[in-house]
Amino acid sequence: MSKIVVSGGAGFIGSHIVEDLLSRKHEVLVVDNLSTGSRQNLPSGCSFEEIDIRSKDLGVVLEKFGCELLVHTAAQIS
Repeated sequence: MSKIVVSGGAGFIGSHIVEDLLSRKHEVLVVDNLSTGSRQNLPSGCSFEEIDIRSKDLGVVLEKFGCELLVHTAAQIS
């Protein structure tokens, strides 16, 4: 079991990736600022941190979780 962070995990694509990772018994942390995503998209069983990926505090969040792998799906439409 790996500790995996999914940026943008509250969005359409990210939430499906989170769902798949959870089904494979990984521990998943979603980091998302919810600018286009929604908490309602988050599958049960994942952890969640509302934070912008540009934040200087993101490194602290990743270190605290013990991130082994990062899946980056966060993006702005514009």
